[in-house]
Amino acid sequence: MKSLIARNDKRYPHSERRLMDVKERRVGKDLSNVDSEDKIMMENTLLKKQPNNREKFVQEIVHELRNPLTALKIANDLLRQEQLEGNGQSEESRLFSEIIHNNINRLDKLIKELLQEDGADHFSLSKVDLCDVLNMVLQESKERILLEKIEVKKNLTAGCFILGDSSKLSVAFLNLIINAIEAIKHPKGKIWISAYLTNTRKVHIVIKDNGDGIAKDMQQKIFDPNFTQKSDGVGLGLAHVKAILDLHGGTITVDSEKGIGTAFIIQFDGTDGK
Repeated sequence: MKSLIARNDKRYPHSERRLMDVKERRVGKDLSNVDSEDKIMMENTLLKKQPNNREKFVQEIVHELRNPLTALKIANDLLRQEQLEGNGQSEESRLFSEIIHNNINRLDKLIKELLQEDGADHFSLSKVDLCDVLNMVLQESKERILLEKIEVKKNLTAGCFILGDSSKLSVAFLNLIINAIEAIKHPKGKIWISAYLTNTRKVHIVIKDNGDGIAKDMQQKIFDPNFTQKSDGVGLGLAHVKAILDLHGGTITVDSEKGIGTAFIIQFDGTDGK
């Protein structure tokens, strides 16, 4: 999340302020011999060409809010349908109520984190057990998994420690798991999640599904911002995942075949778990 810093009685993201300072120095040097009116016009043109960091920031937040909202909508629609049919509170009703409750809490947490952000992009570095992070993310997404009747198989080997920010890593893995859920369009959906430490102390994470798969000519574009194959997508999920992994010195690759499924392979430098 971008920090906000006061500048000339307005507020700008820190990265945008630096960009504007650089622009001003360049404009002042390049346009020193230009009439003031023309100079103002050219400065305004250059400003319009700069990326809208504030808009990108809002888009990222909107994307993170859309996943729990989707679960809320599905659960609420089913709950209302059952109530209209006059049935009592069945096991399914209690499940739907729990889904609504948990996802409202998740939304509340996201909004609080947004409002409490203070200072430069917050990055809390500590020793992280990626198996714990993956288990927590699976717990957060269990309602979507239950609703879609997807089978999850996991093989998490002890000792998968890295230095990182567990909160940001959770966002990245949750995006990958939600992506896998949404890629499955048939009733026999499966997701495989594995984590292991190599002899060279590299931590490997694999998240695989038997969903639609990704066409070969699309696989190089999926991490690009604003690229999406979903009719209601905004193209920020996988771009955000890659940005978080880059921040941790990690890598991500995709192995996919149309009609068979997709596997995302993530690698980090491991650290001692002691």
